[in-house]
Amino acid sequence: MKVHFARYTPEMVEVTTGVPKDQFLKMAELYCATGKPDKAGTLLYAMGGTQHSTGVQIIRSYSILQILLGNMGIPGGGINALRGENNVQGSTDMALLFNIVPGYMALPSEANHPTLAVYNEKETVKTCFWKNKPKFFVSLLKAFWGDAAKKENDFAYDYLPKVGKGFQAAGYSWIPLFEAMGAGDIKGMLVWGMNPAVSSFNLKQTYAALDRLEWLAAFDLWETDTSVFWKRPGANPKDIKTEVFLFPAADSLEKEGSASNSGRWIQWRYQAVKPHGDIKSDLWYANRLGLELQKLYKEDPKAGFPDPIVKLNWNYGDAPDVHLVAREINGYTVADKKQVPNFLALQDDGSTGCGCWIYSGFYPGPEKKDNKAAARDKKDPSGLGLYSGWAFAWPVNRRIIYNRCSLDAEGQPWNPAKTLVRWDPAANKWVRIDVPDFYWIDPKTKAELPPAESAKSPFIMVAENQSRLFVPKGACKDGPFPEHYEALECPYINPVSKQQANPVVKIWKSELNKMVEVCDPRYPIIATTFRVTEH
Repeated sequence: MKVHFARYTPEMVEVTTGVPKDQFLKMAELYCATGKPDKAGTLLYAMGGTQHSTGVQIIRSYSILQILLGNMGIPGGGINALRGENNVQGSTDMALLFNIVPGYMALPSEANHPTLAVYNEKETVKTCFWKNKPKFFVSLLKAFWGDAAKKENDFAYDYLPKVGKGFQAAGYSWIPLFEAMGAGDIKGMLVWGMNPAVSSFNLKQTYAALDRLEWLAAFDLWETDTSVFWKRPGANPKDIKTEVFLFPAADSLEKEGSASNSGRWIQWRYQAVKPHGDIKSDLWYANRLGLELQKLYKEDPKAGFPDPIVKLNWNYGDAPDVHLVAREINGYTVADKKQVPNFLALQDDGSTGCGCWIYSGFYPGPEKKDNKAAARDKKDPSGLGLYSGWAFAWPVNRRIIYNRCSLDAEGQPWNPAKTLVRWDPAANKWVRIDVPDFYWIDPKTKAELPPAESAKSPFIMVAENQSRLFVPKGACKDGPFPEHYEALECPYINPVSKQQANPVVKIWKSELNKMVEVCDPRYPIIATTFRVTEH
């Protein structure tokens, strides 16, 4: 690693970024001073860390820096992504991303995961806590398909949509999604609280794709740019055949439910006022859509293979109860429908169902008073801002993950003034101010494990049980360490290496995705979408 980064001198920083050498050295001295036992440093970012063709390199660099400084797992440390909306974290947890299912488990692919057994074998890391993934995954399938998910049919694994062939092989991230729409492979689109006609970086492609849809349904508080895309300058509405529906949606004050923030806190929000007119909640629309699809598939003799829709475990009522949804997400035992206390109770034999394993434990009882997301205890005995009685932090109400790193090998805090957990040798037990994020208790005997055990494995969600400076083979295609690349559109030559831009960036060859392959010194202007201003 030292050899790899030897080129990254203060002089090179000045040439590459324009930040004067003396100013950079002051910044470096200030931040590196956090690498002491009584100090802490955090890196906070929003879109600025990720929304680049070099976003992966930026975040990996953050990780290496924080590991070297000892800033992971300590109060005031870590890497903290700031969300632009209050429930962006929650939507990600629940698999808004195209490549995962709820709880950050990989979406299966037709080619690589033909059966449940193959999926579990390939996707389960057996040397860390992820060895429990089959329990979480099977419980998810049971939540999806209930009685139809049986051992003899791989718990309805074949019902689960998978990354396929053709245009589907690229997945459904933004560019391939609109490529597929533009090619006519996608006939209709549901736009839920989103505005592609503003958020896209290639608006011509977005508009051309919307023009080819047979129908578009927009769910929002008001008319959006997307819902009236045919009115844009230069468009002729007579040439656009897309049928558009605009559904009025309730805002956050007009509906009940949960939201998860950047700190992983699931917080329950009550309905303040009822929506007026025809306005409905997102849950109402989603439920109505599910019920209608089941009805249509049942009645259509030409439906082909309707089982994945018809046999969905969809039982939230005509007027859907958000608490039923929350209890399903928490997890339950199938035989008696009792709530599980947390994900440690989940099994891979079909005896449990759970809609999102990382949330398991936030609603462990059958009554609304058991809803821990609604907890509102304002006391903070830790003095560290944990507020462990306010809302529920996944997983298992742990406020600071990797907190074994806040201790030395003997289990004593590096900074006694900011103790999260510590080993009491006299009592032979752990003093727990936060929920330990390490193996601290024997699940069978309930005996508390001495610190020597957890000192070996402070990162229990990583295969090596240790932090990583190198990225494992295959995880990142461009190499084991982050490297500096210029942005794909940058008109300046990369002064650090001969590799101008990220070598694994996919350049789509469609008519609307042309990219300048070589920097042209005649055009030293960098254009911006002004995304934030537009929003």
